[in-house]
Amino acid sequence: MHLRQILAIVAVLVVVAPVRPSGAEDAMRKLEIFRDAPLEKGLWRMEVLESSDPRIKESSAKMGKASICMDVAQEISAGPNGEGATEGDADPDCKQAIVRDSESAGEIDVTCKDGDKTTVIITREGPKSYVFDSKRTPPEGEPKTMKGRYTYQGPCKGDSLIQMDRDSEACRKMRTQMGEDGGAAMCAQVPEEHRAECVKRMQSLTAMCE
Repeated sequence: MHLRQILAIVAVLVVVAPVRPSGAEDAMRKLEIFRDAPLEKGLWRMEVLESSDPRIKESSAKMGKASICMDVAQEISAGPNGEGATEGDADPDCKQAIVRDSESAGEIDVTCKDGDKTTVIITREGPKSYVFDSKRTPPEGEPKTMKGRYTYQGPCKGDSLIQMDRDSEACRKMRTQMGEDGGAAMCAQVPEEHRAECVKRMQSLTAMCE
């Protein structure tokens, strides 16, 4: 497994949200269930428990226990000008509705003009631990389902977007690929004008597995 493949696996965690971009993430942040642990802040462990897509399950298994720093995710989402996306930027062809909203459970429906419909149910499992069940029914094809867990772990530990289990398959393969020098030899072969960027990227990858 090469670094490019590992990065592709990392990307799965970032896009593992159970709905297509439609504004549902705005509704999730507003749910009462997340009042004691705001979804847009801190370090969140995200686990895929079940999925109708075997590729997601396989990628999740390779990642091990992985977490996302939502503070960094918010900065990336804001872009270079810090403006970020707003509720008005949501897909105008989709409407999201909060069906249920309490301290123990939340339910969101997203319905799109093309017939795509998604239902996400979130329940409190324990202190700052939540389980979500999602079902997306596209206009054509079979429904897609996924079950996962969000667990709040406190403030972020660094500037890395993803924090993976050091002993996960992805981290072991990454260390093997980068070598004992942390990828310095690999970056030495990169054209000088791109070398600093390469070193920064290797440092970010290393931080993911610390």
